[in-house]
Amino acid sequence: MSLDERIKAKAAELGFCKAGFTTVDDLPRVSELARTREYPGFFQDMIEKGSHPSRLMEGARSVIVLAYDYSELRYPENLLPYVARTYLSHSYLPLPDTPARDRLDAFEAFLADESVAFEPDCNILMMRPAGLRAGVITFGRNNFAYVDDVGSFVILYGYLVDVELVPDEPSPDCVCPPGCHACVDACPTGALAREFDLELEKCILWDNAIRYRRGFNRNVPEEHRGAIGVRVHGCDACQEACPRNQRALANGTVVDPVLERIAGEFNLENLLHMPDGFYENCVHPIMYNYVNDPVAFQRNEAVAMANSGDARYIPHLQAELNHPDEVVRSHVRWALDKLGAL
Repeated sequence: MSLDERIKAKAAELGFCKAGFTTVDDLPRVSELARTREYPGFFQDMIEKGSHPSRLMEGARSVIVLAYDYSELRYPENLLPYVARTYLSHSYLPLPDTPARDRLDAFEAFLADESVAFEPDCNILMMRPAGLRAGVITFGRNNFAYVDDVGSFVILYGYLVDVELVPDEPSPDCVCPPGCHACVDACPTGALAREFDLELEKCILWDNAIRYRRGFNRNVPEEHRGAIGVRVHGCDACQEACPRNQRALANGTVVDPVLERIAGEFNLENLLHMPDGFYENCVHPIMYNYVNDPVAFQRNEAVAMANSGDARYIPHLQAELNHPDEVVRSHVRWALDKLGAL
């Protein structure tokens, strides 16, 4: 068995749903719309840095792309309205001592045993264009990566390696059903103004996570708050509406003890008040990717309570009118006003 075959066999053994190889040549943008859209400066910098694999590791000769299907997990129903599956799976930039991190550690140990020098992508390499060129994914009209017969509930991991692997045939850009625009229609904020064109600043994840992390205005713009609904971290709307994902949505059978434990303690009241230990035990394990400040989640929770339309949250919001952070106080006042209690 060749090294190429051994790598793919090991990936399958560890539970990755697909693996492929590509060169370290520069990665292009994958669509004309992506090339013409003006993104914030930090994002442009990320794209520029991540588009040149050969610059990310001295002596790199190939890129390994791995895909993990996180639709196999059974997601507790009381978490799904609030947190996107990507983060509930805690497989994106996984923390130590988690199944996802253990899976990557085992793959890296295998590479080391094969005397392959490697560098993980570390969320720098542009994984979706790399995955397309490695034959691992295609693109949906919502810009998400899709693995054939799996769907878009996948995480991509990349490794730059110092051996030359036989490149896989690139995938076609998109195999969505002709004329389908279910994802565009489903986007709550109109961030998908048209197929393949994501307006980042309208995306719910931008408002409930990235904006805060990147030091932009910590307040969610009032004109965006209503469309967020009760989502406190991320959004799955366009993926849930996609015909290519319907089998994946019915796929979850693997019980995750961490999610089951969190589901037993999670509610909107706790997320707003952050009692001792709640952030560490129930928030950080699934919502650590973009921001590590409890204030951001209390802010998001005030918006969620307002959008729920449920008057039983009024006393809880009133209890936070004197919160020490003005960001929380201002969103609480807005929520109370929307619920008719100010």
